Amino acid sequence: MGEMPIRLKRKTYSPPAANADDSAAKLMQVKKGERVLLGSIVPMVSEDVGATGTISIGDAGGAATLLAATTVTQAANAVNVPIDMAALGAHGKLYTADDTITATWTHGTNATAIPVIHVEIGVVRGEQF
Repeated sequence: MGEMPIRLKRKTYSPPAANADDSAAKLMQVKKGERVLLGSIVPMVSEDVGATGTISIGDAGGAATLLAATTVTQAANAVNVPIDMAALGAHGKLYTADDTITATWTHGTNATAIPVIHVEIGVVRGEQF
């Protein structure tokens, strides 16, 4: 088997408002036969310290299939520090149909600042890696 290059797909996400939920915001497409091997989010702008908003990353399998609800306040997760999509596991996720990676924002309480999140996934083509 030859080398299989990992392609990075990137998208910056920000909910439309700090104090309103945003469900299944489309981030990027994944094609049938692609395997997502790795992924992370990086808070670029965080919520206020007392806020309780969370972001989840998912697909057609559920709102949090790639990243469970994660708080993005400065106290919980520092700006510019990656948060791994641990739900992918050691072998990633093979897509058997075209799909869309989505973000779900739940505003929680005390939300005044609108967070900005950089989302990145690493994809290879094919079932083997």
